[in-house]
This record gives sequence, structure tokens and C-alpha cells, in this order.
Amino acid sequence: MVEDMGCRLTSAIDADRRFVVSFYLDGGGIQVFEPPVRNSGIQGGKVVEKIRVRTPAGEGYYGAADVHMGARLLVHGRCYELGDADEATLALMESSPEAFPRASFEAVAGRVAGLLRARPALGERLRELAAWQDGAGTGYLRTPQLLVVLQQLGLEDASLQEALALVRAVGGNNEAAAVADLLPALGVKSGEEAGRQQAPPAAGRPGPAQTQGGRGGEPTFANGMGGAPQQAPQQAQAQQAQGRPSDYGAPRASFQQQPAFQPPQPLYGSRPTSAQAYGQGVPQGYQPAAGSRPQSSQGGRCGAWN
Repeated sequence: MVEDMGCRLTSAIDADRRFVVSFYLDGGGIQVFEPPVRNSGIQGGKVVEKIRVRTPAGEGYYGAADVHMGARLLVHGRCYELGDADEATLALMESSPEAFPRASFEAVAGRVAGLLRARPALGERLRELAAWQDGAGTGYLRTPQLLVVLQQLGLEDASLQEALALVRAVGGNNEAAAVADLLPALGVKSGEEAGRQQAPPAAGRPGPAQTQGGRGGEPTFANGMGGAPQQAPQQAQAQQAQGRPSDYGAPRASFQQQPAFQPPQPLYGSRPTSAQAYGQGVPQGYQPAAGSRPQSSQGGRCGAWN
């Protein structure tokens, strides 16, 4: 029990008392039960029989949408805060998103996506809040930490049930979810993807969909490996007719070519015993030393060399 909505605790012991609040979908009745605790001085048992309870505003009765983790219910002058639920209850709430919208991952993610569409800068803010809550650098956010992130992002009325819905859908448990999986699920793009979309193309290096003027006004085309642009077929044929070499059809990668394979010199008196002795396969023209036994490409069973 907590002090809220005009109700006050009669003693300090009431703050530590635990109750089981049951809500019945058929009729909307609420029942409160206190499990007995030995040597507590409190008998326990039923506190409130099954009955429909009016909301504090008096405009109606408590319904399924009002019952969720983090909610506070005023029942017969006492305020009960719902802090946890068993697995069967959580599964039932998730299977009925119309009755329990705060337990629906789609509904919660939709609320966050609405904020990001209205204010795109909140995506980076969400990333910063997640990093700040994960002060230890574990890469995970626990359910209470995620609740703080949602509230500071702008969802002041976010509940513990909504944070748990995200954790269960992304992390597959009730404890924590990985930040690397949570942010994309909420529509936040990764840092590398956002940087690629914002960064302009480098000068002098056209992308695959860009063209660059060649000799005599001919367009040049970038090869499929992202390397230097190649000449157009018309320009290549003209160069071949004039006796000049053409680079059309020869892919040129932007990285440096690896040097030719040079097998290391074996130590005095040693000899290779397999095709993997050099660590890079068998070079063309390599002949094993006389008397060596075949263990790989010469008839053995060694990975991809069979």
C-alpha cells in the first residue's frame, strides 16, 4: 500500500505489506487478498471481496485498461500499487492487446515512434538516455531503467507495464534487454546508418549510381566493387582501334593488391607435412618434399581441400 489519492497509511508496517489484487474480466470485479506471514502480527486473508470499484473521479468503474503494473488502485480507502504479475497474467495481457493496451509491444513502440516522427532529434536523445542509464556499460537496460528512459524522453505517463512489454518482446525475459536490439526495435537508426545518410559523397569518388564525365564527354562507370570508375564500352572500343590499351572490363578495386605468395623457407632439416603447413593453402606448382606423407590435398580429409 502507498499514500496517494487521499488515503494515508495507518502505520509504517502498512508500507511493507504485500497483497494479491485480482481483476475479473467477466464483470470487472476486484478482489484483494493478503497472504499470511508468520510472526508478522497480521492475520492475512481476504481484505476485499470480489466487487466492482468506482474510480476516484467517480465517472465509472475500474476496467481492464486500468489494471497494469505501475498502476495505483483506490479500493475502500486504501491505495494499492501494482508492482508485479505472474507469468500467466502477463501472457494473458499480451494476448489481449485491446483490453490491456499497455501490455502490447506494438502499442508502446507506436507511441515512441510517434514521438520520433514529430521530433527526429529525439532519436539521438534516446540513445544518450540509454547510455546514461547503463552507467556500468553492460549494454543492457533493466525494466526500471527503461521506464526512466521513456519518461525522460517525453512519455511522462509511461508505466512499468509498458517498459516490461518492450523488455519481454526484445529481450525475451522479464529482466533486461540489449540496447543494441532495443533501439532498432523502437525505430532508432544505428550510428553508422545515420552517418551514411547524412554524410555527402566524397569529392571525386562517384558512387555506383553516379556518373562522371570521361574523355570526349563519355560517361564512366564505377565497377561493382566500389573501386575506381571504368571507361564506357564505346570509349574502350575507340581506344582499342587506335592501338591504345583499354581498361574496360578489368575491375579495379580501391584496396591494394596483396603481394604474390611467397612460401617461407623451412628450417634446416624440417619438411612440410601437409598442405596447410604454410597457412595459405597449396601454391600452384608446389611439390611436397620426397618421402612426405599425404595429409590434405594429396588424398587426405582436410576441410575444403578434399
